[in-house]
Amino acid sequence: MGGVDSRHFITHLGGHKVVASLITLSSPHRGSPYGEWCVKAAGYNLSGAPVQAINDLMGKLPDSFLSKLKLKGNNNGNTDTVKRILEFDASLEKLVLQRLPFEMKAHHNTTRKFMTEVFNPQTLDHPDVAYYSFAGAKKISPVHPLYFPSLIVTNAEGDNDGMVSVESAKWGKFIRTLPRDHAELINWGTSYDARRLYRRIANFLAEHGF
Repeated sequence: MGGVDSRHFITHLGGHKVVASLITLSSPHRGSPYGEWCVKAAGYNLSGAPVQAINDLMGKLPDSFLSKLKLKGNNNGNTDTVKRILEFDASLEKLVLQRLPFEMKAHHNTTRKFMTEVFNPQTLDHPDVAYYSFAGAKKISPVHPLYFPSLIVTNAEGDNDGMVSVESAKWGKFIRTLPRDHAELINWGTSYDARRLYRRIANFLAEHGF
């Protein structure tokens, strides 16, 4: 959301006076299907449980995709195992979301409807600011915390970093898609130091006169 917040600052809070350029890393400029799932899982506009959402998701995944999901020691495929993993993940996330001591307004603001019909039309790019963007796309392991969100986004919008699709991340001048997940891009990964990426971005800006 940092990139989206920055756009709000530039357009509505006078940020264009102090900001010459904005580079966003996998920001949900057009919303995220996972944000919509979170809103529903927290009890907003949803009568069913996350297990029903999982059943719907599994029913939409192609057999060719499911046949590739094999866990070590499971020669018969692991559709049922993956489904159990997803059901546990979804149930745990729903439990956490429903017990948060604050409202889910931020998640509402990540829905595709809000971003495309409300935020973007009201938050036009400022002509004095240069906008650049990067996306992320990476195959997520079934044991990774982002696996469940990545399936939701994949089913709805294709390639993604576990939270945001490549298409949603594009804004202004799109630079390229990085082979990283969302946690790595915000430097929360355990095996990737994003500071090297940030330095390259700083050099990119310097090369372009910023």
